[in-house]
Amino acid sequence: LFFFLQRSLIHKKPKPIVTKELKDIGKSLTSTKLRGKKILIIFPCSAKKQKNDIYESFKEDEERKVIDYIVNTKDYLLNSRKEIEPNSYIDKNSGLIAALDRYNGSLYGVDSFRESVRDVYFRKDIHILIMSGAYGILTPSERIHYYRKLINAKYWKDHRLPAVIEEYIKKNKITHIYGFFARTSAYIKIMKSISWLKLKENTSLKVARTYYINFQSKGGALRIVPETLGKLIVSFIKYNFNHNNFYTIPFNGQDVGVIDHFADIKKETSTCQMGISKCV
Repeated sequence: LFFFLQRSLIHKKPKPIVTKELKDIGKSLTSTKLRGKKILIIFPCSAKKQKNDIYESFKEDEERKVIDYIVNTKDYLLNSRKEIEPNSYIDKNSGLIAALDRYNGSLYGVDSFRESVRDVYFRKDIHILIMSGAYGILTPSERIHYYRKLINAKYWKDHRLPAVIEEYIKKNKITHIYGFFARTSAYIKIMKSISWLKLKENTSLKVARTYYINFQSKGGALRIVPETLGKLIVSFIKYNFNHNNFYTIPFNGQDVGVIDHFADIKKETSTCQMGISKCV
């Protein structure tokens, strides 16, 4: 009997030691890491789309729509979508699936891209939006049809998409916004047309940056640029949204450029004061 008890004590599974640090694993990092920040990430849709929901990142009851987060500019967005619909080749017979799953280009095909976005999407301190040719702006979980429509900067600027984004930032008390787009794309033009000075003066916004790729290779830009952007986003999430430490150059063999929208405001103001350009 003594021998049996001795063996059972030796082989008894030890009780795990749970430290405060271990208890904190898996909890929201709002209070410990982000220190009150509210982050918004914006990235582009893709020309390549899938017709069927292969991934199913979100269930139907997990859908969140951009119009749920805005009030004053809601009609701008809905009317713009309706107006552009005849030219967007929207297949109404296709099932409605989450935007994160509908888009299937090189950016979305990066390893763990969808998983990384999904993992942080429901955090209260993180907001994620997708800029779209047919829908203007979407949440990753917003359910959309299959369509064929490249983004047109003039159309969406004329139809107040920048104002929609501005209200989203103000309404949701965003403190840091980060865009990830190709350098010469329509997306960049829309980002630049946002009233950054007004946001800086009248909202909680403290940081506004757009990352882009200075393409370094001889060919393959249509694949490599969005792929590099996708990897940047995954790295940004992995390193807990630390814009000072989430990539090195070269990154994926490419040079990464940054637009500091608040710094651009200072340059424009300085140029305006010297009378070099028209002030508005």
